[in-house]
Amino acid sequence: MDKSQRDRYSEGIYCDNDVEYEAALIKWISFLKDEERYIFYNTIIDLSFGQSKRTLEILDKYKGNFNELQMPLLRDVVINYVMPFHKSQGRLGVSYRIDLKISNPLLEGIHDKLVSDRDQIFAHADLGIRSPRASALGIKVAGLSNMWNEYHTILPKIGDLIDCWNETLNDYKIVEKLSDFDKYFSKHNQTYGIEEKSPEKLNKMYELEINKIVV
Repeated sequence: MDKSQRDRYSEGIYCDNDVEYEAALIKWISFLKDEERYIFYNTIIDLSFGQSKRTLEILDKYKGNFNELQMPLLRDVVINYVMPFHKSQGRLGVSYRIDLKISNPLLEGIHDKLVSDRDQIFAHADLGIRSPRASALGIKVAGLSNMWNEYHTILPKIGDLIDCWNETLNDYKIVEKLSDFDKYFSKHNQTYGIEEKSPEKLNKMYELEINKIVV
């Protein structure tokens, strides 16, 4: 969206240049963005990492006993782990993702492998990594069976990686006040009386009669 388009949809124009309603709209948008950010760091990430670690524990417990389940479970581990590192689209066009450096450089290689394998293999079907070959004998594409040999030795490290991220994120949330609900949302407590304004302008915008519902 270029500047002319942004101006076209600015808060002032949307509110017909009524400064009181523009202030109310700006404050409401600010609250929605903070609400989404708070939920992303306190719920979405926890759900993703939590599911990845639970599946990892199941995979480690039963590996070798149910070979046909190894790759589906591994896929669940990887996809859930990587989820918070990709954009989570919000309601107002703002996206959220983990954009921090891992605190343990020794685990960075494993993180990069999980992200790469998710993007190229588990959630997509990139041909380059599958070494496709076509001949008179048929089509040959590299499968995923050999991946288990790569992963089963690093399963414990994936658990360490999730623990490391949780520590990093806890420190980040303390700095950003994201770990304290009251502190994080305290800036929205002062409304400057804009919530008490008459809805006349908004009723006019939506062609409604004041205090009367038109069916």
